[in-house]
Amino acid sequence: MRRRALWLVIVAVAVAGVLRVDAAQQKPREAAERVDSRIVDANTGFGFRMLKQLSNAGGNKANVVISPTSLSLALSMTYNGAAGSTKTAMAKALGYADIAPRQINLGNEALLANLQAPGEGITISVANSLWARKGVQFTPKFLANGAGYYKAQIETLSTAEKINAWVKNKTRGKIDKIVDQVDQSHILFLVNAVYFNGLWSSPFDEKLTKDGKFTLLGGKTETVRMMHQTEHFEYLQESGFELINLTYGPGRVSMYVLLPAKGTSLASFYKKLTPAVWAKWMGQIRDRSRQVELTMPKFKLEYKADAEAKAALTALGMGVAFDPGKADFHAMCKIPPTPNVYIGEVVHKTYIDVSEKGTEAAAATSVGMVGTAMPPQYIPKMIVNHPFFFAIRDNMTGEMLFMGSVVDPR
Repeated sequence: MRRRALWLVIVAVAVAGVLRVDAAQQKPREAAERVDSRIVDANTGFGFRMLKQLSNAGGNKANVVISPTSLSLALSMTYNGAAGSTKTAMAKALGYADIAPRQINLGNEALLANLQAPGEGITISVANSLWARKGVQFTPKFLANGAGYYKAQIETLSTAEKINAWVKNKTRGKIDKIVDQVDQSHILFLVNAVYFNGLWSSPFDEKLTKDGKFTLLGGKTETVRMMHQTEHFEYLQESGFELINLTYGPGRVSMYVLLPAKGTSLASFYKKLTPAVWAKWMGQIRDRSRQVELTMPKFKLEYKADAEAKAALTALGMGVAFDPGKADFHAMCKIPPTPNVYIGEVVHKTYIDVSEKGTEAAAATSVGMVGTAMPPQYIPKMIVNHPFFFAIRDNMTGEMLFMGSVVDPR
């Protein structure tokens, strides 16, 4: 008997731009202290590992921009439906191996609530929805986890247009289409939308932006638009790299730009990039404010990983989740009567636009389930004119919202 293909698509969307909010919305620091640091550390480590895998897949010659928050949330919701060896493999890949499932859900719940009150000059909002087909026997616990911990809005699955309209509304029109079609093989769409808007605490003067040279891999130089400002920033200069903290609004959220020294490649830098090393650098740069003459490119990038994302997750140990004969998602829906369910595809899309006023960025993730010491007193010049790494980080919780490598800002 021919088995009917079943699909579950989980979409996580993240958008960043420029918008102000009332300072009264800001939560006290104590709220961040209640966020489970294990979840933040897991998300950070997972983000670094995915970035390395995707950069390696492109031969470290292409721009790569990902949203660890988007990827982690999408796969965390998927994880609630996993069982057996599939659950173990996903936990290892996501960095959740030593965290109980309930603590993972509680941690994500606290993190999501905390991220939504970042302070004046910044807006972060999170929305979830679950679009379920009538007649499919999803397990009550799986549905309860989505509706409870992730506050998912429960809707009856009907058309792609309705899902896309929801996404467009939640992302303020930045992403207007995430689902191509809904047919009888689809049984469930879980959609997560994260919206982030932020203005630089110290904006760049557009009048100072001018053409400059950026050195590509291989030594070739290209002309790009370079922004300039001399201001006080938290700044760290170490052997092999420079690191600067560019804050948004009151400073809870930042873009950290790490520029390897000339002659040091991003590939070699990524080999030593771990959550522990990152935490060390965050400790070193904290409160080390000094005047810096900063030059960096405006850039607008789009990135998509589909087969690469699946390959990266497989390399991180999640291969069993993609195996039709071995994947175990009994915790998602009853098998039988539902044929075996496995992950058929993972697609991750991102967009980022860095300009004089601030940052606009978007990310979408879909998981398709198929059935079956101060430096010397001088003003340093940081000229970001060759491939560099960046990360947008919530400094209160440590959550990494976006990260990437820019090898060609054109």
